[in-house]
Amino acid sequence: MALVLHLSRMAPPAPRPHHRRIARAVMDDAAQRQAGQVFALPNDDLLLLFRSEEAGPLAATLARLFQLDMPDPAGLITLWSLGRDGAALLRYARARALDALPDPALTEPRGSAQTIDALESVIEQSRITDLMQQQTAVLLVPGREGRLQPLFREATFSVAVLEARIAATGQAHADPFLFRHLASRLDGRMLDALRQDLLANGPLTAGARGLGPKLHLDLTLSGVMSDPFARFAAGCRAIGAQVGVEIPLVEACADPEAFMAARTRLRAAGLTLVLDSVSHHALMLTVPAVLEPDLIKLDWSPHLPEAGPAVAQALERLGEGRVVLHRAETEDALSWGLAHGIRRFQGRQVDAMLAAGRMGACASGRLCSLRQCVERASATGPAGRAGCDNPALLAVASPLVARSPAMA
Repeated sequence: MALVLHLSRMAPPAPRPHHRRIARAVMDDAAQRQAGQVFALPNDDLLLLFRSEEAGPLAATLARLFQLDMPDPAGLITLWSLGRDGAALLRYARARALDALPDPALTEPRGSAQTIDALESVIEQSRITDLMQQQTAVLLVPGREGRLQPLFREATFSVAVLEARIAATGQAHADPFLFRHLASRLDGRMLDALRQDLLANGPLTAGARGLGPKLHLDLTLSGVMSDPFARFAAGCRAIGAQVGVEIPLVEACADPEAFMAARTRLRAAGLTLVLDSVSHHALMLTVPAVLEPDLIKLDWSPHLPEAGPAVAQALERLGEGRVVLHRAETEDALSWGLAHGIRRFQGRQVDAMLAAGRMGACASGRLCSLRQCVERASATGPAGRAGCDNPALLAVASPLVARSPAMA
């Protein structure tokens, strides 16, 4: 038998690295159990040759794994019997042999250890506020005025700025494991800078001191357990600071004992625990609530509306008050969230709505473009806010915005 998994037919930007890893793992397992061999083809397809008449279950498994990204299994999988369909397989093999091989210059390892070291060097030599960005999450209240209540402002390193400094666009996230390693090395630098800002009543930690939306930080588990975090947490306790710490679900699942220790430390410090980067796949396959987070950030995906009742049931279990729809970049995202009882949002669509409200309330708003207002609000230092005549409004965001169709 020959089974072809047509990853090349997935809609861009797929196939992503996790698609390839999962597909290869499943097909390698089938090859080992059924005396077969897997071939990775230049166009991203995977071909399995094996001695078996039990091909149906394997095809069904692959179809289930990829159904959210490619609902039509007929377009995803081709199954041939060599006795009957040898000519068809031969034509397919000849077509793949004619596929252009990737340019070696474009297939060099990305996200290498050298790239990560270069990024860390940039951070060591730069002013930290020039390398960071922030984004505001809001509670959206439907109605005529379209009122937004800022909930928190997430401060992170700007990957785009870091990559631009070393001319390595797209490389930081190319290897997610190396990127998490970089993040763990950068946690200490961020925490020390924020502690100094907290003691000096600086602008980075204004939200922690109650002057604007609450401050949220992205940290690794090792960062939470580090000495710099202990010093930062002590500073927070001393002034009753409002701070949330966001930890990715995948990291919590990879090391449950470390996660529980970090959770205990956050609780003792009086800080909010946020479970970050929860995909719609994870929402249906896991029960994030058992990790006892204060908030859960569900990543928006165009495939969420296709997930059906399973997502609705998962959201009901979580409780709408604990869910933030993250990466809400479009009106569709807001409409879907509101239809499912979600009222907390973060993403570029929210950024644009906040900017529209600021421009309407600002005496100098007519001198700025919407994009300029969005970019200045995301900056954490004076250089990124240059040109704004009302920085105080950037700091607090505007509760009134132009009415969005999603809020009708």
